[in-house]
Amino acid sequence: MDIIIKGITTIKAWKQNSKKSHDLHRDEDLHVQSLCKPTKKLKLAYFIIGVGLELPYLALLTSVDLFQSLFGPAIEYELTLAFDPLCLLSCVLVVTGISCQPHGKTRCFLTVGFLSKTFLMITTILCLLYIENTAVNHVLIVTIMAFIALFCSLNHITSFEFGARHEAFTQKLMQGLSVSGALISLFRIGTKIIFPNTDEGMLQATFVYFEITILWCLACVVSAIYITSRDPSVAESKPLLPPTDTHVERESLITKRIIAVGSEEEIWLETSDRVRLRTHRHINLIMLTYFIAYSIFPGVLSNIQFQSEFLNQSGWTSVLLLSLFNFTNLAGSVLAEFWPALSLETMYRITYFKVLFGMYFIAMAYMSLNPQWPLWLDIINCCCVILWGVTTGYIGTLVSTMASEIVDPGPDRNTVGEYISFAFNVGIASGTVMAFIIAQVIFL
Repeated sequence: MDIIIKGITTIKAWKQNSKKSHDLHRDEDLHVQSLCKPTKKLKLAYFIIGVGLELPYLALLTSVDLFQSLFGPAIEYELTLAFDPLCLLSCVLVVTGISCQPHGKTRCFLTVGFLSKTFLMITTILCLLYIENTAVNHVLIVTIMAFIALFCSLNHITSFEFGARHEAFTQKLMQGLSVSGALISLFRIGTKIIFPNTDEGMLQATFVYFEITILWCLACVVSAIYITSRDPSVAESKPLLPPTDTHVERESLITKRIIAVGSEEEIWLETSDRVRLRTHRHINLIMLTYFIAYSIFPGVLSNIQFQSEFLNQSGWTSVLLLSLFNFTNLAGSVLAEFWPALSLETMYRITYFKVLFGMYFIAMAYMSLNPQWPLWLDIINCCCVILWGVTTGYIGTLVSTMASEIVDPGPDRNTVGEYISFAFNVGIASGTVMAFIIAQVIFL
């Protein structure tokens, strides 16, 4: 009994110290936020970074027509499977507790990541231009995709952890991710109109994708330097304000709290547990949303055909359906900013209902092996793709913003940024694997 009473007393004392320390953390974070208000320039910088997070990956996937002509039809799945394992590196970073921002590594991780992706895109262009051995090129392209996955995951977790300090920054990152897909679709439509459907034409179109991606990654480097220079914990190695009694009291309370709890690691675990308890339903919904979306997009959607034989044979059917998804996904992401009206429970119901849409798309892909249906069914397919894209962009963006809003300012928001990145990457990776399985079942 004495042990139980002693334990309860210790817990109460720890909670009191924790509350005082948390209040001081909150005051300090409000000071940081006053120096990092979500101005238009900062929002634009986060938006640019959001677009560049996965643009190299999408550029390589969009060039799959050329790669299939050079290396065979299996290259699409090889690129996807090369990306997924290392994309899950962000999950490992979250589990092991590697936090970028508190160690002052945010600027380094962002700039090195984007510069490395720029170098890899340039290397891909040089390989296609000067290496004539098809087998060597094949191995190099898949290897480059694996390295791009590594740097995409590092950029992703760093930007979301750093941007989660304000919900407006998280919102712009999610919108940027949606724009990257729409941007690639726009360029694919343009290059398909301008360049002929030959190996030379596809090579020129691929170079257009890569050159735009290189320029955008360099813009992301500038944006990363700008957003980190606006934050006192990263921009300066010394404090911007002289020490005050509040800072001294804060350090004293943290020292007492470490003694009460046991170690700094246990304090970090307590923060993680608190954030997980408050945001687990949001994180699960983000993961579920992108798992369902990428189980169908792009694998199943790209195999649905139209009634028109010309559109099917020229490849325009898949281009139009995938572009329709990307544009409506962007529309849903923007809608979440101006109409954040749905509750979490309603969005869960919509997500469960989307499973039926997924089954419908799988059935249509199977029937497309021998497409014989009226024009009105093509219209229904397009309407379903529109609903699929809008709900994916809306729910993904709004839930990520809500997860940032419901936690207190300070370390909790850095942690929730890690969890958003975790959910996003796991959802996409697991959904892509599911798409690969579905495609194998349909086309056996």
